[in-house]
Amino acid sequence: MRKTVFLALFLAGMNCVAVAQTTGELMNQFIQSIRSAGSVETSFLWNNRVPGKMILQGEMFYIEMDEYQIYCNGTTKWFYNQGTDETTQTPHDTSSANILDNPASFFSRLNTDYYQPGTPGKKRLPSGEETWELTLIPNSVKAPFTYLVLSLSVTDLTPLYIRYSDTGGSEYSITLKSFTKTQARPRSFFERKGQ
Repeated sequence: MRKTVFLALFLAGMNCVAVAQTTGELMNQFIQSIRSAGSVETSFLWNNRVPGKMILQGEMFYIEMDEYQIYCNGTTKWFYNQGTDETTQTPHDTSSANILDNPASFFSRLNTDYYQPGTPGKKRLPSGEETWELTLIPNSVKAPFTYLVLSLSVTDLTPLYIRYSDTGGSEYSITLKSFTKTQARPRSFFERKGQ
């Protein structure tokens, strides 16, 4: 009888291990979800102080924070300051991994520039929602961030917050208020008009 109970518990435990997801598997699913969307539209709170909005479509994006708007069509970037009514145009730095400078690179590099140790942590928010908390560790000392924590909804892998520290020791947090997959927009949407 003891052997039967032990065998049943062992098999049940093995079944749980077989269906447990690794951080790498969750990251792959999350990155693929972003890539397969026409575009992704988010509203967020930067460092618990500054509200913002971002639309990401492939290498193109639009960011709105405070009085600033950033447009990028994948090759050229426009910074518009509403307060001074000035626009600055620069080439887009595709190598940057800064989320405000190049959100496409930031998200796509999560899966390549960071080590994803084992099984992710599961947490319950005060609202009752369960989240995966993925702690990502840089593969290289030359990585732009010393650590990165990504919280995803267990039900649909919607990102809820991102927390990271740059190599200078500054820590940042982004609380995502919404994250919606939408239809693709024309390239002209990501270009600043009337400069």
